[in-house]
Amino acid sequence: MEHNVSHEMAESLVKEISSTEVRAACVVVGKNVCLGNDGLSPKFFLEYWDDITDAFIAALQEVFHLGRMPIEWNEGMIYLIPKVEGVVDDIKKWRPITILNTIYKVYAKLLAIRLDPFLPHIIHKNQTGFIQERSIFDNIFMFWEMIAIAQETKQELTILLLDFEKAYDRVDWNFLYEVMGRLGLPSDYVKAVFALYNSTSSRVLVGGALGNNFPITRSVRQGCPLAPYLFLFVGEAFSAFLYKNKSSIKGI
Repeated sequence: MEHNVSHEMAESLVKEISSTEVRAACVVVGKNVCLGNDGLSPKFFLEYWDDITDAFIAALQEVFHLGRMPIEWNEGMIYLIPKVEGVVDDIKKWRPITILNTIYKVYAKLLAIRLDPFLPHIIHKNQTGFIQERSIFDNIFMFWEMIAIAQETKQELTILLLDFEKAYDRVDWNFLYEVMGRLGLPSDYVKAVFALYNSTSSRVLVGGALGNNFPITRSVRQGCPLAPYLFLFVGEAFSAFLYKNKSSIKGI
């Protein structure tokens, strides 16, 4: 699974934070506004951009270099959304979404924007979600194509569907850290990513009331702009196991 990252990619991922990319991250985050504990919206930062830009960028740059974010920025509110319509009394039927502070989301989106163009070079072509010029529908098309081929050639066909239960919630940070290193991501970028998870805490929001603050010790957060990419890295590690053992595993 080890990769050699190009010099161009390494430089792009760890370069100094610019006003242009921070503003772009604010615009993207602002398209799906959900205010966190700080009560600040992306519109606030854009409205007063000329007055706060230098201090804002300096703060984000310090987080990037230190690999640590102020506790207040890192606190999230967990809101439960039903997976099905109607009243449900089974906790497994609810999906937790973490409502995050705008500064957190802008920082995470900035990291995601930097990483996005390089994902096709890092993630195996069999991984189709969240990657430019790939579509998760490719898997569906392959599914129907395999059925058609099996029927036409009168071959037996076995299809295995695996689902990760509480997939985001079960991500181990030490494992993720190791995987990102194996993929060849620059150590400074990996440290910058983990600023999102050092000193992380959340509160559960139920009926408009916030519960007690509690620490988060694993998972990637539903609601974090970078979370889908981080979970791709976890999936790539599991896929690498299959590629390594392909001589004993036959199939498409």
